[in-house]
Amino acid sequence: MPSPHTPIRRKLMTMILLTSGAVLLLTSASFVAHEFLTFRYSTMRSLSTLGQVIATNSTAALAFDNAKDAAEILTALRAEPHVVSAGLYNSAGQLFATYPQGFGSVRLPQGPRADGYRFEGDFLVGFQPVMVGQRRLGTLFLKSDLGALFDWLRLFGAIAARSLRRASCSPISYHAICSARSRTDTRGSPEPPKPCRAGAIIPYGRRPRRVMSCACSRMASTICWSAHSR
Repeated sequence: MPSPHTPIRRKLMTMILLTSGAVLLLTSASFVAHEFLTFRYSTMRSLSTLGQVIATNSTAALAFDNAKDAAEILTALRAEPHVVSAGLYNSAGQLFATYPQGFGSVRLPQGPRADGYRFEGDFLVGFQPVMVGQRRLGTLFLKSDLGALFDWLRLFGAIAARSLRRASCSPISYHAICSARSRTDTRGSPEPPKPCRAGAIIPYGRRPRRVMSCACSRMASTICWSAHSR
């Protein structure tokens, strides 16, 4: 809360910074929530597509009761580093093949559950039916971690933090602009601020210096001009 003795220009600058910060925070939160839900959906769709491909390739191994071929088919999951485990069940609900090979059966579901994909804790799990026409030969189980989602959140946080640092306005720059206005406008009423280009050089006495970005300088100079006009 500004003190009653705080200059009007500093009060205006504080209000503008607080308002801009609140708007930026709300906008960032909305964007993160939208992207988080979208990423979850795309992750589930990708795992579902992978499950359909593996299930289609597993029909012959289940139909001819060939556990060796089923295990070789599951080794194709090595191309997806976020898939931590998988299991293939026959029509009787018995575990037929596992990924990785030799993965303990106690660490996999004892039997197939309801078909579909869902999030359970920090993992995405799914049960994909293995079908030949209308005949069900078995069920494929897939379990994937959410490492890609967490990597995306860390990357977005780093980008957002860097953007906030670059977009922040320095109070020293604001006072430098006001001082420059008061020194250059010594005759008559001060002229209204003119638009500037990004990274424009604003004179400070006889030594030009780069004080702030275009958006911040336009906003601060407008406040300063209004204060001088009074």
